[in-house]
Amino acid sequence: MPRFELRKWYFDCVSSAGEVFIGYAAKLRFGLIRMDYSSIITHGNCRQSFSFGKLKQSDRSLEWSNDSLGVDGKWAGQNGGNKKILYDGKEGRIEWQCLKPNAKVSIHLAGRDISGRGYAEQIYMTVPPWKLPFDELRWGRFIGDNQKDYVIWIDLKGELCKTWVWTSNGLSQGEVQDKRIITKEQRLILKGFKPIRQGYVSNSLLGRLSFFSNLLPRKLRKIEENKYLSRGELILQNGSKINGSSICEVVKWN
Repeated sequence: MPRFELRKWYFDCVSSAGEVFIGYAAKLRFGLIRMDYSSIITHGNCRQSFSFGKLKQSDRSLEWSNDSLGVDGKWAGQNGGNKKILYDGKEGRIEWQCLKPNAKVSIHLAGRDISGRGYAEQIYMTVPPWKLPFDELRWGRFIGDNQKDYVIWIDLKGELCKTWVWTSNGLSQGEVQDKRIITKEQRLILKGFKPIRQGYVSNSLLGRLSFFSNLLPRKLRKIEENKYLSRGELILQNGSKINGSSICEVVKWN
């Protein structure tokens, strides 16, 4: 089987007015195929480009721009730590790294500016998406209005069943429920869900070229994604409460 390799960067921002920006930039290698890809989601609309754009990383900031999408953004703040191996098996491996867990974000997008708090991460995987050892993924991030506390979670179900929860204090054992993320030290309660994107990933990725989805493996065509913006209340061990915003998603391989 041809070698599969995907590097994908994810960026987001929620403004004080509740406006959402989400960006993706990816580099794909599959056998002799080499492809760059990027997309942005704003106001529930998705735009795509077969251009990666430009990425600049340093200890204190992460910058991504893409002329074809008219976006130029900067995520400033502390780094998220070392890479985490989510899976390492016969089909390949999945490496995840939080780049900016709680960043000050400024974005120039098509003649206007968006600013707020945001998040960025990177995924590197050599497992083809149609051979992943799980059939459901729950992912999310919460950033407190105090611009200090945050929570990140990854929950996998299927052949591989694992859960990771990171807080401002580091990796913690936790449980991910529909509207709650619970650790020994704190509880995050999510409420007021607003859809950002819902539907099959193949349609949103390919956009106007979605009719090509029939050429993809069936398991790749049937990846269903539901992404939401919500408010959250983080309850600490001492009883104090911190409000903030969350972006979360549920992805199912049908």
